Amino acid sequence: MYICAKCNSLFATHNEFDTGYGTHLVCPFCGSTETVEAVRHPVSGDYVTPAEAEGEFCEGCGEWVPQAEYDAQGACSDCVNKVKGEFAKFFGSLEPWKQEVLELVSDGKYLRDIIDER
Repeated sequence: MYICAKCNSLFATHNEFDTGYGTHLVCPFCGSTETVEAVRHPVSGDYVTPAEAEGEFCEGCGEWVPQAEYDAQGACSDCVNKVKGEFAKFFGSLEPWKQEVLELVSDGKYLRDIIDER
């Protein structure tokens, strides 16, 4: 199987395009020469480009993200920012004294550990 990097179409056989100077293999859907052999996605089983398969899987959005865009927190930067926004909205909605209590009890602890202490 092959996949077109331009239109993302999956196909088994290239079309041949004769330029008059030689024949090129092209995508049968858009005519692009930017095609690569497709590989299986390790989680979904879908065919993807090798570059997608070499990235990291973000559980937040369910997408394969290039290593350079994958945040050290275990998600893509968009999802990390979304989680930070959700946390800020929740934390900001608490009364100031509750915010202070959380600040004090969280000193150096993981949030999941604080939840487990209840």
